[in-house]
Amino acid sequence: MKKLVGGMRRRSWAPRHTYGRLGVTGLLAAAALVVILIAGWLVDRRASNADADALAELGRKADRDPVAAIANASRANRIVFLSDIHGSTETKRLAARAIERIVATSGLDILALEVGSDQQAVIDQYLEQPREDASLLLTHGQTVREPGHATRDYLEIYRTVWKLNQKLGADQRIQIVAADLPGWPPARALAPAQAARKAAERDAHMQKQIQDMVSLNPAARVLVFMTGFHALKSGTGEIQTGGTTPVQIAWLAGRLERAAPEEVYSFLVDAPGSPSSTDIVNYAGTSVAGTLQRAGVNRTFVTRMTQEFDAVRQPLVIRRTPGLSFQIVPRDYRLSAVADAYIHLR
Repeated sequence: MKKLVGGMRRRSWAPRHTYGRLGVTGLLAAAALVVILIAGWLVDRRASNADADALAELGRKADRDPVAAIANASRANRIVFLSDIHGSTETKRLAARAIERIVATSGLDILALEVGSDQQAVIDQYLEQPREDASLLLTHGQTVREPGHATRDYLEIYRTVWKLNQKLGADQRIQIVAADLPGWPPARALAPAQAARKAAERDAHMQKQIQDMVSLNPAARVLVFMTGFHALKSGTGEIQTGGTTPVQIAWLAGRLERAAPEEVYSFLVDAPGSPSSTDIVNYAGTSVAGTLQRAGVNRTFVTRMTQEFDAVRQPLVIRRTPGLSFQIVPRDYRLSAVADAYIHLR
């Protein structure tokens, strides 16, 4: 009887789990899956490293003179885009030097800036002054797209054109086109949905401002100096607020390319500094700069967009704006499809 009770007690506290057994086939299959995943990761990593090495090598060997490359592009193409980065002093200095070189080689008729078209009269008045005086531009602050430390360098672009015009004949003078929406950027914050709609209107307005000016001189040579998204020749921007229907942006360079095939050439620029802007779609450069920095490439250079650039994932840096989502579509776009050349400033 004691043995029976003791046995019952032992059975009463014993755990009552049922353990399944993984067969040999299952173990082998699981192990094979792990091996496949590790092998795939190693292959992807090697491929990524090889792509980064190829891009870094291109950066080490590329031409060091972007000004000459811009001038050559202007000689071969009627419309050249040079991308700006808000807050960067280096991009403005590059633009001023490029304007001088273009005028000295092929000539320049129109400079299109990312400034509201309501400032056109002020700009015209400045260019017509017998003595250069930038105070007129500073009085109307929206003629200078750059607040803060880049203001002086943006003003130098205007000064460069004024000085060159003093040496050129009346029929050769450079005209500056204030191409952006009137009052852009807005003085006060807009509701997200309204800001998205206004942002989508900008490139169409820019196209009209430039084409209206070009219509007076169909052979005009044009330099467009605007932030990089406007310089994209293909793809579209997509802005969404909340659950609303996405707003589509057809970029300015792509619009002009469709209107004048084979006449548009576009440079995307990376430059040092911390990009700053109140724009809801804010170009901050490309991911190429980070790849080059990690590889120790720290030099100014210019090169055509080649297949080495197409390996860069999510190539355009996108800054997030509260209340809005923004992306480039198609999502698998390649840098060589959206621009012709790349400039790395250091």
